[in-house]
Amino acid sequence: MKRSLSTTIRGLHTLTSLKAITIKGPFPDVISFSDNGSQLLPTSLSMFHISGFHNLKSIASMGLQTLISLKELEIKNCPKLCSFVPKEGLPPTLARLVIRGCPILKKRCLKDKGKDWPKIGHIPCMEIDNIVQQ
Repeated sequence: MKRSLSTTIRGLHTLTSLKAITIKGPFPDVISFSDNGSQLLPTSLSMFHISGFHNLKSIASMGLQTLISLKELEIKNCPKLCSFVPKEGLPPTLARLVIRGCPILKKRCLKDKGKDWPKIGHIPCMEIDNIVQQ
């Protein structure tokens, strides 16, 4: 049965002093972070890393835009991930974006060509598969 990761990380949003979190798979039955738009992570986060979710398709609805302290977002080894930018955009505080082992995201984030480039082009430091985009 496919399920949302929100059932796995329930309650993290109440940790008001949490600055960094890394969530690593495998969670083979997880295909999304949230399907109801609820706040999953604390707004105090400055670093968020996620890796090893081989069937994850989207994290766009998890509320990244509400993470007002987020400085670094790292997404690794999520080969089916095709959506990470919420429709509201990413927080303006985001200074570093790292994407590795996510071929669909790599294509969507290509400088001046990818579908998500207009939403992420303002991020000062971007690294996609070990290539710095500036």
